[in-house]
Amino acid sequence: MSFMLRRERATLPWWLLGVTLLLLVQSTQSQNLYGTAEDLVNLRQTIGANTAVIAMSGPPQLLESIGGEIVFEIFAFLAIVVALMNMFLVGRQTRADEETGRAELLRSARVGRRAPLAAALALAGLADLTAGTLVFAVAAGTGLPLDGSVLLGAAVAAVGFTFAALTAVAAQIFENIRAVYGAVASVLGAAYALRAAGDTGNDVLSWLSPIGWGQRTYPYAGDRWWPLLVPLAATVLLAALAMVLLDRRDFGLGLIPSRPGRPVASRALGNPFGLAWRLQRGALIGWVAGLALLGAAYGSIGNTIEQYVADNPQIADLLPGGAQRIIDAYLGPHRERVGADRGRLRGHQRAAGARRRDIRPSRTCPRHRDQPPQLAGRTSQRRPDRHRPHAAGHRRRGRPRVRADDLRPR
Repeated sequence: MSFMLRRERATLPWWLLGVTLLLLVQSTQSQNLYGTAEDLVNLRQTIGANTAVIAMSGPPQLLESIGGEIVFEIFAFLAIVVALMNMFLVGRQTRADEETGRAELLRSARVGRRAPLAAALALAGLADLTAGTLVFAVAAGTGLPLDGSVLLGAAVAAVGFTFAALTAVAAQIFENIRAVYGAVASVLGAAYALRAAGDTGNDVLSWLSPIGWGQRTYPYAGDRWWPLLVPLAATVLLAALAMVLLDRRDFGLGLIPSRPGRPVASRALGNPFGLAWRLQRGALIGWVAGLALLGAAYGSIGNTIEQYVADNPQIADLLPGGAQRIIDAYLGPHRERVGADRGRLRGHQRAAGARRRDIRPSRTCPRHRDQPPQLAGRTSQRRPDRHRPHAAGHRRRGRPRVRADDLRPR
């Protein structure tokens, strides 16, 4: 595990820092805005009755205290960050290592078959415990009650445990790392949707979501510990299932084999843009759909800002200029967040293009069309020999010229 920890030393601290800063900013801002019981009552009457806000954040039962309001605002985002951290960590240390051949090199030594998977899960568990500890330290350090802070850290860590074990199972089922990430990301999106549907309607749906399991502990608004038994049981079952599936598959392969491609490619793949669309369509459609849903949610919440200002005069005192000024202040950071998501999409496309610069359509196409925007970048190909001054067939300082007839058998 120390080798894996050394490999993650450049990326793992940034995930932990992100979790810490998210909670720190939310806790300080919420305590400055809603410092009295009257402020919380106004907040419950305004936001607690807004379906869009509940769908984005969490159950309105959390709005009974200032600490619960902080959990209401930020827990879903903390859970998403921790889930992604575990997905990438376990995926890199398991399926990605098998694809690159690093796992085969390690297993050539005196290492058991289950050792890499067990070490990856242990490292993910250590990262989740660290994240939970940081969450507790930030919550308690900003003045929130200790009991609720401990429960909040445990709930965040429990969500991470679940997604680490889920990624381990997906790494045994699918044959490449992109399929693993896609499957786990789909489960994460479904978990968020089920939690939102349960909070706004049927409460049973929230119990089908790992995010809902963490929120149902109600930190600072009841402090229920028993819901943590659900993610812990799910983690144990999923980790055991991953070990069983590991024993039933061949090394380097997945339980679901890759489907053979079509015998004849479609005409759309005969040009660079058709190839780019074929390679990037899944990620592009997913990001566009996610940004559309995010924009719809932010827009629906923005429609209630004017009523929110009317019910909370202290907000108007902090941001003079009327409701429109506050709406702009509300939507500004979210525009930046959407812009950051677009930047991540472009970075994903550039990374995918860098891995496929040597892929070219089978038909002839000019060099300037061979690099569409998402595959842009300098290629590492060497120029053909006919463009090199000292290639074979050219004279160089008196050396004899080699002809094709000299190479033919006599």
